[in-house]
Amino acid sequence: MLAALAVAAPAQAFNREGPHWGTARLTVDASGVPGGPFRDALDAAAAEYTTRTDASVGTADTAGSPWTAQVIDEGDDGYEGYSTWRYDGRRITTSAEMHLNTAYLDDSLPITRLKVVWEHETGHVLGLAHVPGIHHVMYYRASDAYEDGVTGLTSDEIAGIDSLY
Repeated sequence: MLAALAVAAPAQAFNREGPHWGTARLTVDASGVPGGPFRDALDAAAAEYTTRTDASVGTADTAGSPWTAQVIDEGDDGYEGYSTWRYDGRRITTSAEMHLNTAYLDDSLPITRLKVVWEHETGHVLGLAHVPGIHHVMYYRASDAYEDGVTGLTSDEIAGIDSLY
């Protein structure tokens, strides 16, 4: 008699973007982020990645850092934030930029909402892609996730980052 045993693999509720940094210790040049709620939210997002994942993300007004953050008015383009990155032939990220769009976000919003959007863009820069579940920072529209109760990284985002760093 032959018996087969099927064992389910643990669920993975994160998606990888592709490239990631070759180091887990990173500094975001925040000189393009005005002081006040936008900067406080970015600092809080970086601190949460540092304390809850294997990545260490800091912020500083450091010209020359390969990772930059900016708050800009991109107009009504459909995006509250976006990130871009470049990588080498080994799919190691060499530089990145992330932006929050003041056409959709302003400094009167709760810092936690701005933090969730920064965490979303930081997730992309670190190597995470969108997920379909609204209960995640990496949901395609971070403010919708915030409105649904997401206030910070979930165990899925943490597992995704820890799998990369």
